[in-house]
Amino acid sequence: MKKLHITIIVLLIVSASVWASQKYRDDDYPITDEMLSEYHDADYTRHVILPDPTAFLRNEKLNQVILVMLYTDYYRSEIDHFYADSIPDDLLKLYSEFVRINNLKADVKSKLKSLIQTAREAPPQYFRTNAGFALGKTSEEAMRVYGVPTKKEKKGDFVIFNWELHGTVSHPEKVPDNRILKNREFGFKLRIKFVQDKAVHIKMINEIP
Repeated sequence: MKKLHITIIVLLIVSASVWASQKYRDDDYPITDEMLSEYHDADYTRHVILPDPTAFLRNEKLNQVILVMLYTDYYRSEIDHFYADSIPDDLLKLYSEFVRINNLKADVKSKLKSLIQTAREAPPQYFRTNAGFALGKTSEEAMRVYGVPTKKEKKGDFVIFNWELHGTVSHPEKVPDNRILKNREFGFKLRIKFVQDKAVHIKMINEIP
């Protein structure tokens, strides 16, 4: 029994060491530009409530939705991945503020539900990131993929992990080297919300050049 305890302690130390020393990574979804083309040049007023052209993809069997906010040349400024019957409050807040500022008349929640219902159906393989992470996975699995979060917080029923990685151009001074992405000039932010240690919302933000 004593030998087993020693083995477990060694494994924990090794695991912690790997997480602490690893190079943190950015991520994306395997969604192609062709899948986003019908949304790319759309006037935002077509969607009434969205500040930029936004692609809606869903998989009915998985009950999941991906929103991809497009900048220029198919640059994916923001990606939100969540369950279709549970629209994240921060999205509702963001779009409600946009509606208010621009004096638009829209019921944001109803409009989002309508857009989700009519979203383009996509195969299940597109609802897993390039790194292999997906809704329903645990916080431990998230750290195996992305490393130790920059920040952890709890809000109501949610435990939220945040990763903030810097590009070679945009990083401030005194950022640890493993928090700087050598493969890109601008930064990347990742936020994953967990309920009962299962991921329910994945948000990626790519800094705009």
